[in-house]
Amino acid sequence: MLRFLVIRPDRIGDAIVTQVAIEALFKTVECQIDILASNYNYRFYQDNPYISNIFYCDIENKLESKRYYKLVVRPIHYDAVFVLQSRRRLQKLSLLSKCKYRFGLDLVLDNRDSTNSFQWFMKKVYKFNYVAYDLNQHEALNMKNVINAGLSRLKLPQISTLPEKCNLYSKSIKPITKTTNSVVINISGKTELQRNILPSMLMSLLLLLKNASKIAIIAMAEDKVIADNMVALLTKHDKKSIADDVDCCDNRYFAKIDVISDNDVFVVANQLNSFEYYIGADGGLLHIAAALGLKCVGLYNENTKNLWYPWTPKCVCLSAKTSYMISPAMVMNGLHELGLLQLDE
Repeated sequence: MLRFLVIRPDRIGDAIVTQVAIEALFKTVECQIDILASNYNYRFYQDNPYISNIFYCDIENKLESKRYYKLVVRPIHYDAVFVLQSRRRLQKLSLLSKCKYRFGLDLVLDNRDSTNSFQWFMKKVYKFNYVAYDLNQHEALNMKNVINAGLSRLKLPQISTLPEKCNLYSKSIKPITKTTNSVVINISGKTELQRNILPSMLMSLLLLLKNASKIAIIAMAEDKVIADNMVALLTKHDKKSIADDVDCCDNRYFAKIDVISDNDVFVVANQLNSFEYYIGADGGLLHIAAALGLKCVGLYNENTKNLWYPWTPKCVCLSAKTSYMISPAMVMNGLHELGLLQLDE
């Protein structure tokens, strides 16, 4: 049986999307597939029926990763190694494997002169096979192109189509029935530039979603203070309306807002799994929500939308020159496009 090694040790969202390519490869060619992950994302490959072995280490530690690769991965003979992250250190690491063919993406994300020289050297001396990295198509399609280049070299059938959505196979995530017309909003991002939901946007969305059956805010680190303060303010307003004996039907919904904040991403995943709709910026949680079957509205800057949108038919991706220019009305239109009822009816 053929045996392949896939190297993809980066972030959570990348790990989730990578498994689409792995599933397609497994279903196209009779083979055994191993994965080299990181100690950050390996849990998202666990329990995948299409993966035979998961190797992982601190990939950011150059000495440790090289030592681990030599000790654990190098003794295994592979028919091909696929480096699915455009990173020269990983491509160099693949040279340690006992295999005839190695494939990876052009290093277009690193425009240093030394990188151009490195890529030339890898092609000429080590016969590393480079595949064009198209920044205008989805990452899953770029990974498919790398794998197809390898299958073509091995004179094997090529992957024709990819599964329509990503899946999460981890047994840490428990199945649960989704609550109709429930919405979870993630206001946190990987970096400051990717915290795409400002307090003003959050307040507007909460008001527009007043009749949703259930609402939650995902807020990490300092963002939790923003969420807690906003929920406290709205809940106080709700109680005041009741105390004043006024028609408070428009305010009672504030008591339904939960704040989700946990350092364990699997705990967060289990909590958001009960929701039907998800709003949030590009990042691991957006891809987790899509893989769990939530209908997602993703917020992007223009230059990242085509490459990183959730791999699922149940998503609407919004973008602007900067994501802060996306309006609450655009988000609500996205939710309605995905099937959310007009909550003000």
